[in-house]
Amino acid sequence: MKFITVLLICSTIFLTSCDNEPRARQAKFYAFGTEIDVSLYGVDSQTADQTVEVLEQAFSNVDNTWHAWQPSTLTTINDAISEGKAITVSSDVAELINLAKDIAISSQHLFNPAAGKLFELWGFHQDNWFESHPPPSQQNISAWLITAPTMEQIQITNGVLTSDNPMVKLGFGGFAKGFAVDTAISALQQQGISNAIVNIGGDLRAIGSHGKRPWVIGIRHPRKEGMVASIVLHNDESIFTSGDYERFFEFEGKRYPHILDP
Repeated sequence: MKFITVLLICSTIFLTSCDNEPRARQAKFYAFGTEIDVSLYGVDSQTADQTVEVLEQAFSNVDNTWHAWQPSTLTTINDAISEGKAITVSSDVAELINLAKDIAISSQHLFNPAAGKLFELWGFHQDNWFESHPPPSQQNISAWLITAPTMEQIQITNGVLTSDNPMVKLGFGGFAKGFAVDTAISALQQQGISNAIVNIGGDLRAIGSHGKRPWVIGIRHPRKEGMVASIVLHNDESIFTSGDYERFFEFEGKRYPHILDP
């Protein structure tokens, strides 16, 4: 893969530019079930191309660890939980799970990475989530609610993870993309790149600037063509967005988005 010089246009967030400004260099990747856009400014083509292998490896490492339904470290952990078994996890994995647990508790479990089985019921933990299919029955949803999986039912002691609720199934769709964004930015900075944007399905972080001006982000209208707002990003700021216009399926004329209230 090579970086190409293009006007920055992302699926969820548009990066605005003036016609008389140099274009940024952009590469696209695919991981975590979504498209990844990486845009660089002020680097030559050789430097840009040299970053591709580094970024591909960084994204691959995160994907191999945190993918919710393809074979990964996370699916191995979930298998152990469902079987009532203890499993040894690395310090990096333990740190991120504990951080997710803290955030879940502080949000009163509105952010609930233990709700993987609920997302499975709705069909979002599979590659063909966008295909039309009936929503889960209220009976199945109620059965899941009775089991009440939460992150408080995850314990990690001396690197060993256990759970007393086999219905806990971890899924970090609302968390791992942000981690991947930070991982990619760190990899770029280690390559000496100081002006860039990494956008993973609407989770975005910008460093540096677009030449003599800051990065300017346009927020897409969820139903119409065009933008509804623009946001100026100064050095090392982030935007995280979510909506019902990217990840959803339709059944009998009704739209069912991936945003669920656990």
